[in-house]
Amino acid sequence: MIRRFGLLAVVCFVTVIITFTTVAFAKDIPPPFADVGYKSVEEALNDCESHLGEVLKLPEKKPPLPFTHELGKCSEKLDSFELKLINEDIPGNHYKINIRPKEQGISFKKELMETKFNLHDGTEALYFTKALDSFNLLIFEKGSWQYMLSLDKRAADEISPETLMEIANSIR
Repeated sequence: MIRRFGLLAVVCFVTVIITFTTVAFAKDIPPPFADVGYKSVEEALNDCESHLGEVLKLPEKKPPLPFTHELGKCSEKLDSFELKLINEDIPGNHYKINIRPKEQGISFKKELMETKFNLHDGTEALYFTKALDSFNLLIFEKGSWQYMLSLDKRAADEISPETLMEIANSIR
């Protein structure tokens, strides 16, 4: 009987924690981010889709790291969308997705590229570890869009390039 009560208490506790964490994700945009235009991912995505007149496809998967905030930002000036996942307690848990029209895509010198991959649909994806000081990048094109997945280098030991490929392959 005591075991069942203990198990029930643990299940209830975990349920409450998950519920409050989900609510924090949905509503809690830290002021420094809100001040520069970040909002909920859903709201920013809707803004961008309205501005661009197209549906933007996001990956179904995320890096298997704990994050405390999911933020989105639509830049009408640059015709781009940014999704940012951060952890306010673990600064290295920082992941971004930038989506922009191919014509406005960012290019890096080929000598900075570490590896070339192919997504399941045959799309070429380029992996960079030297292009930026603080982020590893996976860059590829889908449809008329360039996607740039950026992972903080402090999390690179936990998240491999292959994991970023799995995330890229989850775009439907």
